[in-house]
Formats: sequence, structure tokens, C-alpha cells
Amino acid sequence: MNWSNAGVPGGIPNRTTICSSLTSTATSSAINAAIASCASAGGGVVSLGAGTYSNATSGFCITGNNVTVRGAGANQTILAPTSGSSCNGLPSSAGMSSSDDNYSGNISNGPVAVSGTVTQGSTTITLASVPNLVVGNPIILDQLDSTADVGAVTVTQADSAQSGAVSPGTNGPYSIKGSNTVGMRCASASSPANCYSQEQIVTVTQCDGVTTVGHACASGSNISISPGLHMANWSTSNGMSAWWATHPISMDGIEDMEINSANNTALGTYGVGIIIDNCTGCWVKGVMSSTTEESHVHLQYALQATVRDSYFFLTQNTVTISYGIEPYSCSDCLFENNIFHAVVAPVMFNSSTVGSVIGYNFAINEYYTGSSVYNALCFDEHSSGISLNLFEGNICNGHTPDAIHGVADLNTDFRNYFSQNANPVCYSSGTGGAAGYATATYAPCTSAMAPIQIYAYHRFYNLIGNVLGTTGINTVYNASSNNNNSPVLYLGFGNGSVPNDSAVGRTIMLWGNADPVTGWSSPRFNSTEVPSGLTGTQAAYANPVPTNNTLPASFYYTSTPSWWPSSKPFPIIGPDITTGNLLACAGGNFPLALVTNSSGCTGSGASSAQAAGGHAYSNPAMDCYLNVMNGPPNGVTTGALSFNRASCYSSSGSAPAPPSGLTATVH
Repeated sequence: MNWSNAGVPGGIPNRTTICSSLTSTATSSAINAAIASCASAGGGVVSLGAGTYSNATSGFCITGNNVTVRGAGANQTILAPTSGSSCNGLPSSAGMSSSDDNYSGNISNGPVAVSGTVTQGSTTITLASVPNLVVGNPIILDQLDSTADVGAVTVTQADSAQSGAVSPGTNGPYSIKGSNTVGMRCASASSPANCYSQEQIVTVTQCDGVTTVGHACASGSNISISPGLHMANWSTSNGMSAWWATHPISMDGIEDMEINSANNTALGTYGVGIIIDNCTGCWVKGVMSSTTEESHVHLQYALQATVRDSYFFLTQNTVTISYGIEPYSCSDCLFENNIFHAVVAPVMFNSSTVGSVIGYNFAINEYYTGSSVYNALCFDEHSSGISLNLFEGNICNGHTPDAIHGVADLNTDFRNYFSQNANPVCYSSGTGGAAGYATATYAPCTSAMAPIQIYAYHRFYNLIGNVLGTTGINTVYNASSNNNNSPVLYLGFGNGSVPNDSAVGRTIMLWGNADPVTGWSSPRFNSTEVPSGLTGTQAAYANPVPTNNTLPASFYYTSTPSWWPSSKPFPIIGPDITTGNLLACAGGNFPLALVTNSSGCTGSGASSAQAAGGHAYSNPAMDCYLNVMNGPPNGVTTGALSFNRASCYSSSGSAPAPPSGLTATVH
């Protein structure tokens, strides 16, 4: 998997052509008119000056190409929509969306059958028909769910037993609630049967022998796509199909503003702060999004999108459907250098997402009010078809592929610090919801304490070079039963009607991770934890034992990234890091909490000690939260903090161009 392709192609452009400059008296109509005019002129920047845009009651939406809507800074330009839906009927406060609302329940073109022979890496396909297909536009490829578990990669969301399992597979059920049908095609919205959970979004680069962008395809024969197919189980005999928007958009961005959705009455339960819909190379940068409904950034049929350098605070419902970044079908996307504060699930994968990178983010106070002192983890695979994604350099409390709406495969955790130190307290009591945030009480978390919770049927995961767990809390290395509350690893257990799955533990690759049970001074390079001897249906995914203990600095950067602070080492987390700057407080006001200076541990009897044996430095997002935003180490505040990208990050903020020639092979 070549993760260096993730994110906006060539990096986020730093546009300087100003189409129009608006002041805080502008209405939503005026902003949208300026955006449309800018797109018609070939693109550029719609500049929103400092101030609160009280007349922009329905937010704004970009429906053309090459437009950047840029504010003066997240603490300077403030939008707080109160009514209306800004993006083609999609409930949101702002966004980027194609003019035709192409989604699984309202497909613009197709689905059409894909024929011929395809394999992993294929860059040529044949389509049965090509209505409105254009070179340069994206198409969505999908495939019918598995109807039998052969014990290897199984892409399904079945919530009842199926027949035909091949040992070591089982008959399921594989999920509790079945499909979430917004992102994927299903025969029925009320049944997980006959769903097309596996998706990948690609760009058409040639048809009819023509590579000119904008050429309308006349034939579906031998169409070239980029990138090639990521997964090894693609097959035209499995009902492989393609469908696409007529008017997809590309290279649009929202930058440097606050979008406060607290009083947007049009959002409802499923409303979002910012939507990226049917869009290639679109981005969110330097944005503060606060108090939204379902999620802060919702990506629906997005290809190579980027969400970076932003601050996400609180959701209105603080139990379920309360997310930070929510990919609802996303391919080769990049979520990097973001701060999540008081968000239940900072990154929640809710439909098929492949080839994406979640890098160098920081999350604190996952404010979950559904039960007392419950430790909601920061990353969650919550549906099926979520594969070959990379989590790197993040600092938060953990990762949990669940068994609610389906299963995922082949995802990789590399050089993360997953520890309760990053989320030292949990909601204890109060009225709940966003309204109860300021007066909530907190206590040490006591439930769901494992930093790695990989439920049944999530197979062939890779945990490499991570720092996992918390001294004094995680006292067992690998859980032996599903009622064990304190292990480092919780692998393969079922949930409700979903049975246990021993293949999870048998197929996972563990290499170079450090934990408090084994001892911080003895990172685990154990050949028995590498799935090198897999046989039968799993043999194709066997991984050789590494020949040495040397780890690369990154799986998606070939060198220190250009946006990285010159004073900070790179990499920052791993078994080969021994002088990390993270300290854990003891006693005082913030027991367990992480700081980068002992003065951050305050209160009577406070002290500090090097965290996790020195295996971790802070990442830039954490530095911003602690040292610029002056966030408390336990994340407990009475409201949002002031955030401005330029104050935190000295570079221009434009993402560097992805490196070329880097390939990480994942088995």
C-alpha cells in the first residue's frame, strides 16, 4: 500500500488570486454568489474578513471547482448558521458538494457492471456502459459482500448466521446491527443482505484512447484508472460495479475560520458541520468547528481529500452519532495534525474507506455521557469495507474496530501513543449533551480500559512500533476472556450475538510495540507474534518475520515533513525513542495527565515523571493544545478554547507535496 498518495494531489495549493473580499455583513446569498462567480472565472479565493457573520444564517456551499473560501483565522472569522441547509439539501453548516446529489440511494449514473479480469493493482477496467463519464472525473467501484466466511478477508455486515463457511471461517453473525446504508449500496435500507460494502474511488485517466481531461467517453472498453485497485479480493465475478456523479467537483477548500453549529436548527440528528461530497482533492484547513450534530467533517464519496491543522470541539449529542471526522466512503484521504477536544469519537469510519492516512492528531476528553466513567476510544472502524488505512503518530487513548455495523481488515497502527495518560478522566455525572458540558463532573475512567480493542472478524491488522497502555492501569498483556477490563490487547471477542473469532489474534502482526506489562524497557520484537505460518485460506496473507528490529521513521513520509517544527525530532514515538519529552503527572490537579513541562502538573502534592519509558514525544497538535491554546492537561474546560492555525504552526500550513517512490507492503 502506497500511503504517500493520500491527501490532496500535490498538496493543498496556497492560492493568491482573490476573486472577492467580503466583510462580516455578508449574507449567505452573497457568499454563495461570490463562490459561484469565482468558480466561473476559473477559481481563486473568496476572502471572508474578520468578524461574526450574523447575516450568513444558512452557511455556504461550494459547488464548482478550484475555489478556496478563506477566513482571517479561526478566532477572527466566525460563522454561526441558525437555519437552512447549505449544500444541495444535505444538512450542514458549510461544505463542498456536487450539484447532482449522487449517493447510494440516488445514483446519478449506473451502476454498470465491470467485466474482464482484475487483480490487486489493476489500472484498466471495462464498463458495460458509460453515460456521462468523462476523463478526469472520479468513479466509485464496489463489490457485492461476501456470502461465506472462508477465514480470510471477509467484507460483510451480516447480522444473522449465513451458510457456507469454510474452516477456519464461521457462519457469523458478523455484526450486531447490520448495514449503514448511506455510504454503500444495499438491496434494502432495512437489511444487510445483498450490500456492496467494498468500495474504492478512482479517477478515469483514459478512455477511447484519449487522455485529455474533459473528454466524454464513448466506449467502456479498456478504461484506465488511477490509482490501481488497492484490495487483493476484487473480482468481476463478485458483482463488481461502477457508478458516478455527473458533475463531481474538485480542488476546493475551506480555510481559517470558525464554524459554530450550536444553534443551527436545520441540522437535526444527522446534520454536520462541514460536508465534502462527490469531491476530489478537496480540503479543510485551519478550521475550528464547534458543537455540531452528527460530525464535524463528513466525507461522502471523497477522493484524496485532506483535513488538517484544525480544532474540533464538542457535539450536541454526546452519546451516539457524535463524531469528529466521519468518512462515509473515502479513498486515499489524509487526516493530519488535528486537535479533537470533547468529541466522543474523534475519527469514526462509517462506510468503506481505503488507502487513507490518519496522522499526527491529538485527542483529549472524549466526552461520552452514555454511562459513567466509560472510556470511549478515539479511533473506530464502525462499518464494513474499511481496509488498508494507516494510523501514524497519533496521541490519544486507543483504537477499536467494533462489531456494530460490519467488519474491517488490513489496517495498520504505526508509531502511535495509545494510553489513558492522553485521556486521564471520563465524564462521571451531569445532565449530558452539549448543554451539560460546562457543569459536568469527571472521575478516573474505569470501563473499557484496553487501548487496543479489535473485535471479532477484524483480521490481518498490523500493530508496529506503538506505545500501548498505562502504568498501573493495564496490568494484563492479552485478554483471555471478554470480561477482562485492563489488558493492553483485547482481540477477537464478540459483542452481543457476534461470536468470538480466534482468527483475529492468529492473523494480527505485532512488532516493536512497548507496553507497561512487558516493561517499557523491553519493547516486544517477538517472532511468535508475527503471522508467518498462516495456512489454508489465510496463507496468502502470511507475513515473514522481519530480519531486524529497525523501523522506518514513517510509512508515508520519506523524510521529515516540511511542515514539521525544526526543534522537534522525527519520528516522535516508538521503541527506538528513549528520551521523549512526555511527562505523566501524579497527584495534584491532573493525575495521569500528559504534559511537556513539569510546571503543567499543578496542585497540592503534584509531581511528574517521564511517561512510557521515554518512548514518546508530543506531536505538534498536542503542543498547540497545551502551549498555545493553554488547554488543561485533562481536557476539562467549561467551553471551547481559542484557536488560530497561524499561532500554532509556523509554516504556511500548505501540505507538502506527497513524496514519490515510497511503498509500504502490508500483509
